[in-house]
Amino acid sequence: MNSILSYIFLIILLLSGCKEQEKNAMTVQTPATHTDSYALIKSWGEYVRKGEYEILIDTAKTYYRKAIANHDKKTQAYVGAYIGQAYILSGQADSMFTYFNAAIPYVEEYHDTYIQTIIANGLGINARNTTLNYNASLAYFQEALQYADASEDKTNYYIILSNMTRIYYLRNDPSGIKYALEVYEGGSKLHNDYVRFLGALNVATMYYLSKNYDEALHYISEATAIATHMANTDEPDVIHGNILAAIGKPQQAELYFRKVLNHTQRTNIDVLTEAYLYYGNFLKAERRYDEANTAYQNGLILAEQQNHYYYRLQFYKGMAELFQEKGDIAMASQHKERHQSLADSIFNIEQERSFSHMILNYETEKAEKELSRKELLLSEKNRKLQLAVFVTGLIAVILIALYVLYVRKNHMYRQLVILYDTHRQRERQLLEQRDEKTDLVNTSQKNKALFDAVEKLMNDEHLYRSNSISIDMLVERLHSNRTYLSRMFTEQNTSFSEYINSYRIREALALLSEPENDIPLKVLSDSLGYNSLSSFYRAFQKEMGVPPSRFRQEIKKLHLDS
Repeated sequence: MNSILSYIFLIILLLSGCKEQEKNAMTVQTPATHTDSYALIKSWGEYVRKGEYEILIDTAKTYYRKAIANHDKKTQAYVGAYIGQAYILSGQADSMFTYFNAAIPYVEEYHDTYIQTIIANGLGINARNTTLNYNASLAYFQEALQYADASEDKTNYYIILSNMTRIYYLRNDPSGIKYALEVYEGGSKLHNDYVRFLGALNVATMYYLSKNYDEALHYISEATAIATHMANTDEPDVIHGNILAAIGKPQQAELYFRKVLNHTQRTNIDVLTEAYLYYGNFLKAERRYDEANTAYQNGLILAEQQNHYYYRLQFYKGMAELFQEKGDIAMASQHKERHQSLADSIFNIEQERSFSHMILNYETEKAEKELSRKELLLSEKNRKLQLAVFVTGLIAVILIALYVLYVRKNHMYRQLVILYDTHRQRERQLLEQRDEKTDLVNTSQKNKALFDAVEKLMNDEHLYRSNSISIDMLVERLHSNRTYLSRMFTEQNTSFSEYINSYRIREALALLSEPENDIPLKVLSDSLGYNSLSSFYRAFQKEMGVPPSRFRQEIKKLHLDS
């Protein structure tokens, strides 16, 4: 299966979402500016097919700036999602984060599950392709599936499930067949040719990995038949070539590879990249080393243009093996070093991107606000007689707004610090109360020893991080009984759930208070033992008065200003 699937998924995610919104008033509504939104949708597919991502971004930004000028938050959020995904297509993940983050306030205010689905899906693809962090990618895709399922958006549900199957493909793991079959069956139930096409392509890929070539040929033939009615007719040809090469039909296999590479003007850049990789592998297996090296070099250029780390690694690996087989040890070593250097750099990408993203986000917002201001001033040029008054009023408003923002920001920082300090004081008071309780005459030595044992489990083994922790688990670990434990917690003026949550919130505060720590909130929630992200949000909001995302944001701002 080709990397183009990841991008086509995103495009169809938006297109099908808009169509579904027209059919069902209970789902997310389309953006308020219908003409602008549909004009963007109409041009989207053509730009993507040609690989003209920069033109696509510039086109979408026109609508984006118009939405900002009109204070149209809804259209701004929807078009921002388009722009964010276009940046994924062009390999510019930092800019993707800028536009996704700008859409979050609207999503949080109106609980827009459609945009939540888009963002989670986009972050999953970015983690999968750019950093090769498959665990984080899987977590994002699962989050996107929850949003799609909650809004009963079956089409997008199966498209996201296809993205999950892609992870198994990149890991050479055929166990993703169950998800591929679910997508295929889902497309049949929905009578949706595109979803069925994705399913057939996924199933063929999984059977290819498991070396079940008869089934792989059956499903790739079905995918090809469906694709003849779609724009991406070349997409199944690469996997078809791989299957034929595996069953000992090199001449037929090469025809499929060449079919893709002979259509460079109409074939998507991502399909071309993958075609060069597998054609190079094919030629290397045929000992046609010079031709294989040319294919690898051409593909590497495309992979570098897209900033696609997976394919860059594969091209370096292929060239190292090629020169090793030719006996050119020096060139083989050179490509092995490049492969290793790139692999090592992936581990540091997220730290570098975090810092760069903060700077880029600030500069981008600053530039776009300035552009919007200039457009507003330009629209007032026919009112020359009122220019002096207008400029004076505008400056006054800006100064007042800046002053108000300054006062509110400092007040927010003070409240945040006070809130955090209050929490720390409550912890100290709780510890003092516990010490007093344990010193009371009527507190049994046995209950004190039991409480110390519980504290040791929490502090040494971090038992509170388990999402299955219960009072019965403590009973079993301490060889005690439920009555003694319940009485012990009562003597500490707390309940079992409050006690466990105090440890979880304490650790969450410590991690979120580190400006350099960018652990996703979903991952943090899971690591602390919460069964869902919403449970973590409720617990944190109840304890701190602000959601964890806002707490982290204000802490970072506080450190940047200090």
